[in-house]
Amino acid sequence: LGSWKFRTGLFLLIFSYFSFLLPEKFKNIGSLSFLLFAFILGVIYICEAITLVLKGKSLLFEIKKNRKNLFAFLIVSSVGAAILEIVVKWLGKLWIYPFYPGIGFAFYFVTFVPAFAAYWLLITESYLATKAITDYLHKGKKIVGKLFSFEHIFYKLLGLIGILSILASILLIRFNYLSQMDPLITQEDLKLVTDNFRINFSLIILLTIGFWFFFEFIEYHRKKTSLLKDILHHYYSPVISLLIGSFILAVLMEYQNIPVDLWVYINWPLEYITFLGLPLTVYLAWPLHYLMFLSLFRAFTSEESDEVWKSDTIP
Repeated sequence: LGSWKFRTGLFLLIFSYFSFLLPEKFKNIGSLSFLLFAFILGVIYICEAITLVLKGKSLLFEIKKNRKNLFAFLIVSSVGAAILEIVVKWLGKLWIYPFYPGIGFAFYFVTFVPAFAAYWLLITESYLATKAITDYLHKGKKIVGKLFSFEHIFYKLLGLIGILSILASILLIRFNYLSQMDPLITQEDLKLVTDNFRINFSLIILLTIGFWFFFEFIEYHRKKTSLLKDILHHYYSPVISLLIGSFILAVLMEYQNIPVDLWVYINWPLEYITFLGLPLTVYLAWPLHYLMFLSLFRAFTSEESDEVWKSDTIP
């Protein structure tokens, strides 16, 4: 791990924690975004170095290999970001961005695609690095052969349940909204705490599960591996890596933001139970970020996502 990527990544990661020393007069969208970018790039480089040493593979190389891969990643990351932001931020009202300039949406929309492309790349790289370590330490089954007979029905049923869950959630959101008088969304929701309509946390979980089940069906339909398929075939590295990787990144990223509040969490259930200054439920929800995007990424891309669960060998 003496590569330039690892050394550069470690330097950038340490530098990003200058957020704890930043004077109040320098706390603005520019300086805070710069420190966040240093954090993201640092973690990506560290994780790239780990996967290159242990797996001989680079997600960045695969994405940049041709325009098709790059375009596919940008599309998938934008779709994942749209689902996350619409459901959790705008409908759930679970966080705000206090430092975004003005009240308008201009800066938000201009930075949306590049910011979330970097964020989802961070999520994927951290997972792949954790999985590379898990695979290295746990010598066991790495290949899924033929499907069990029940799986053909199982994934179709899962897809149906996923679609029904999404539709039920949308109908419940519409019913709840029409049964009250508060606005659905206003510009103030971007950076301020408002009394506008917000959906119940349970509906966010239902939507997340619905999308996950639907993506599981897409992965089955396209003859790809999936998280549930790996678990059913006794390959547990992906789920272990998802849980460990999401916890480590959650602690590192949330702690880097705590002194500056580039984003602030609001309206979370059980807010009085805290860990490192934030509601414990924030950390418990982090694996859902991984679950949603990794499943989406694998379902709708090709060789650049081969290592998400494992290399596909399903007949």
